[in-house]
Amino acid sequence: MRRVSLLFLSLVGCWQPPDLPPPLPQPTDAEFLASRPYRLHSPAEVFDGGLPEAPTEAGWPLVVVLHGYAESGTEIQGYLGLDTDEVRAHTFIITPVGTVSNGVLAWHPDATPSWPYDSAYLHAVLVDALAKAPIDRSRVFVIGFSQGAHMAHRVACDSADLVSAEIAIAGQLTDCQPARPVSVLAVHGTVDPTISYKSGLSALALWAARDGCTLPLTATGQTLTLIGDSDGGETDVLAYGGCSPGVAVELWRMNGVGHGAFPVAPDLGSQLMGWFDAHPH
Repeated sequence: MRRVSLLFLSLVGCWQPPDLPPPLPQPTDAEFLASRPYRLHSPAEVFDGGLPEAPTEAGWPLVVVLHGYAESGTEIQGYLGLDTDEVRAHTFIITPVGTVSNGVLAWHPDATPSWPYDSAYLHAVLVDALAKAPIDRSRVFVIGFSQGAHMAHRVACDSADLVSAEIAIAGQLTDCQPARPVSVLAVHGTVDPTISYKSGLSALALWAARDGCTLPLTATGQTLTLIGDSDGGETDVLAYGGCSPGVAVELWRMNGVGHGAFPVAPDLGSQLMGWFDAHPH
């Protein structure tokens, strides 16, 4: 079973580190990529003999995985089960890192652009990856946990012209004016002491308004098993109705679950990717 580190448990709730440098102008895309390089992981890394034929004529899905406070992208990728050969063989994956604040890696999901301009940096990463690789532009996905979920919300909002869908696990959002509707899945524990369940609901309600949903959040009757040591079916699926065509706004409500350290189901990565695969845009 997968577990997060104790350091991660103690720090993931902090999401606005104070030790930022004086205000600086926003870098260009080229300057971002030169100062903060990223690695684009290809399905070819799983196969001998290079990249096989893409799953669709349009190309391959892309998933950007955003870490929590004081963690790395590869750590949260592993925790969520997105590091398996099954996932990697069908997906381009990027695990970018934030900037160092208080001696640890952090994101700054500010609604108003300010240093270190993380949202603009991730937009530059998306543009660069789409130019370099045979990626299906209708399947550009972002997922994050805790502070990474705040950042996933922000990127999906600010780069809605590029992002098809996002998954925010224990995330929050205070303001958003996307250029187009984006499918959003919130995954949240009802007893989360760090990022409250109410905050997650507020973020989802904001997306529902921006995505044109006209019917309230309602239980679908479907249950899921996301937690590895539960009796199964601890997670309820809820959804807004009447949203923009081809767009979904959903909640996976993990009943009695907190913020982290819980062992996840062995097929969690497949479940998350299954939701992404069902929501191209």
